[in-house]
Amino acid sequence: MTERDRKKHETVDLASGPAWSRMVDGYLPVVLVLVISLATWCAAMVLVGRNARIDHHEWLHKQAVQIRSQIDERVHDYVVGLEFGRGLIYSSDSVSPSEWATFYSENNVDEYFPGVLGFAFVQSVPPSEVESFEKEMQAVLGPAYRVKDHPRADIEQAGQDRYIIRYHEPASRNRYAWGVDVGGRRANRDAYMQAMDMGKLTVSKPIRFIQEDRKMLGVIMALPVYKQEMPVETIEQRRAAISGWIAAPVSLDRLFKLEIDDYAEQFHIRVQSTDGGLDSGEVMIETSNADMDYPGSIRLPMYISSSKFILSVSPKDSNGVWLQSRSTIAVFITGMFLTLMLTTITWTLTQTRRKAVVLAKG
Repeated sequence: MTERDRKKHETVDLASGPAWSRMVDGYLPVVLVLVISLATWCAAMVLVGRNARIDHHEWLHKQAVQIRSQIDERVHDYVVGLEFGRGLIYSSDSVSPSEWATFYSENNVDEYFPGVLGFAFVQSVPPSEVESFEKEMQAVLGPAYRVKDHPRADIEQAGQDRYIIRYHEPASRNRYAWGVDVGGRRANRDAYMQAMDMGKLTVSKPIRFIQEDRKMLGVIMALPVYKQEMPVETIEQRRAAISGWIAAPVSLDRLFKLEIDDYAEQFHIRVQSTDGGLDSGEVMIETSNADMDYPGSIRLPMYISSSKFILSVSPKDSNGVWLQSRSTIAVFITGMFLTLMLTTITWTLTQTRRKAVVLAKG
């Protein structure tokens, strides 16, 4: 039998067999191996991908906590600055404007307390003493010093003590605030009264500052200063003993930018006020206008004293999270390789068996 006749004979024999038998012998094993391999590969990818997302979410949460911790540390530095001022007041019978200006010089404030516009001493002045207080300050600061109403005053203070800014340094950005009666604005007065009654640091709700362009959003940190050797055990005693407050206007925009700029390339970050202030719900700062409702984003509560904010952090490359896991990449490559290898081996064995059957029949 010639080679040509042999091949023709094989073709006739194969064609004469049952169709299902030819399919079983030729293709079914390959299909089964391919389906099982793909199913196993997909299951492994789903499992490893889910674990990768969990790990990534935990990592993102740690990054958000770290950002919040850095902001907390910065705020603590501000508190230390306020304590320094109170210590200065308590250590001297009288602090002159020049001493205050030296203590809170522009270089010192910008270097050690970035984000703070300055440090002020707000004095509690009875209505009957406002005129004499103004003359006293004019004697040391000149006739330009005037007691004036807050530009955003919204309450009547008839018969109530006035809360007047005695000093506010650095003067380069706070001179306008000298002599302002900050107690005429409810948001300010509430913060000062709360600090006085509680005997500890209080932070106002978000407000607009009178410094610079009057559009800057921030909070007032107020630390009460009491007359020495007077009892301060009860609210009534603290109100009777109050001398004034060390106050610091904190720019929220500057504060948050200081701590999140290093993360801006990797994350979308937003800090939002939710405390019912004048600008409650307004976005304080955000690194982009991206949708922060991404399911994998982290939202953490953050407090500056009693003022509450929400810190939102989400990854910029949210679609490629699974690629950030080595195990996911390893499973993807290994699964693809094994699927191709097993399918190829099965196909080769099937074809070899088929040829062997033909030869046996021949």
